[in-house]
Amino acid sequence: MTEKPTWGGSRANSGRPKQDEIRKRRCLVYFDEEWDTIRGKAAAKGMSPREYLYWLVENDKAKS
Repeated sequence: MTEKPTWGGSRANSGRPKQDEIRKRRCLVYFDEEWDTIRGKAAAKGMSPREYLYWLVENDKAKS
């Protein structure tokens, strides 16, 4: 039996499309009090903690 089966295998254009940019996971460690402060300040600005920390970095860069 040398014939290749016609069923199974991958399909063209199936699955999740490739991303142009790859976001890598990072890890930061905070004390509970520090994280509560970050979450509170982020909520006051209507942001997630991740968005708030990025916003802080961008604002600091703009000042330099």
